[in-house]
Amino acid sequence: MTRVVVDTNVLVSSLINEHGAPATVLALIESGRLLWCVSAPIISEYREVISRPKFSHVQASRVHGVLASLEQMTLFTPATAGIFQRTNRTIDS
Repeated sequence: MTRVVVDTNVLVSSLINEHGAPATVLALIESGRLLWCVSAPIISEYREVISRPKFSHVQASRVHGVLASLEQMTLFTPATAGIFQRTNRTIDS
């Protein structure tokens, strides 16, 4: 299974538009085709950004559902300092 770290922008975009490419990434995670890898600092960033007033129009039930999914469909990893390579690969669905 492919492991992914979902950028905060991708998460927020998927919550705003449930039919765009970012939503496809979450759908692949929910279907078990991708393994969502997170750490405590990443979760904190997700929560902080999503709770900003400019995103108040996003349905609270959708936000809570996605964040609850984190607990069930993710691999929690310890936060470590280091250099990570970012990729913008397209995932074939």
